[in-house]
Amino acid sequence: MKCVALLVLFSAVPGCGGSQPPIGAPGAMPQSRAIAAHAERDGSWMRRAASADLIYATGFNRIYVLTFPDGTLVGTIHDNLAHGNACADGSGNVFVPAYNSQTMTGEIDEYAHGATTPTIVETDPKREPGVCSIDRTTGNLAFTDYDTSGKDGMVAVYDSGTEALQHYRIHNGYELASCGYDNEGNLFAARGGTRQLYELRTGEKSFRWLRLGQSLGWPGRIQWYGGLLTIQEESPDPAIDRIVVSGSTARLAGRTPLRINGHSRYHLASWIYESTVIAPIGWRGAILAFWNYPKAGKPTKTEKRPKRWMQSVTVSVAR
Repeated sequence: MKCVALLVLFSAVPGCGGSQPPIGAPGAMPQSRAIAAHAERDGSWMRRAASADLIYATGFNRIYVLTFPDGTLVGTIHDNLAHGNACADGSGNVFVPAYNSQTMTGEIDEYAHGATTPTIVETDPKREPGVCSIDRTTGNLAFTDYDTSGKDGMVAVYDSGTEALQHYRIHNGYELASCGYDNEGNLFAARGGTRQLYELRTGEKSFRWLRLGQSLGWPGRIQWYGGLLTIQEESPDPAIDRIVVSGSTARLAGRTPLRINGHSRYHLASWIYESTVIAPIGWRGAILAFWNYPKAGKPTKTEKRPKRWMQSVTVSVAR
């Protein structure tokens, strides 16, 4: 897949981050951006990262890089940007939506596996992103896209082959919370607090409404895993819902509760990888929790750093 990083604005609402056409010319790296990965100075960072799966956890003005599955912190990227919810493709490339408050410009930076600087940066002013998602069949990048008021919400798709950016408007788009692809390149988008799910089928020009038999609470990550579409419910009862889509309806096929005692019931954007769910939880996402999937229940492990703020996690696979 072609590596791309589209500049878009940060949205506190989980979604697929985006940008408004036309895409600007490649922008220069902000001078305030600095890398604080101590291992990189002698090259040991890249040598270790090349053969290990890594967790990229986005936070306010920094990105944490940890080992998978043990969660050991191996590097921190200080870029002075406010981040949205990251995603990764099957080749280990990580895409990070962000917002630069100095230039009032958004961006999605792409990091190759183990990298601490983005490979490509393109600017897009006065828009905000949320959660991004990669189509494994085409390499296209999808994301929700908002203006600076947070009300003009759309879903945008960047074509990795033509480099064209297409926006899709959904009724009451400012309530869009997330989007994600299935294994056939169909794109789904969800709204919070409703029984509504939307689908953009491969080759079609507009989203269609799917009748969902339950309210989603506040949808987080939409991800294809284990042969099913999964939708994370961040609150009020954190869980991973397994969804089957048939025609114009979508039904719940199973539910994985994400429980943790003594902490906030609000979980931020998760990621499922190798039968493990990873999610930031608690006040400002200061705790990183791991659950078995699809069993879940109580976490198998928690890792806490009170001064850390984490918005989302994704896993960069070693290839």
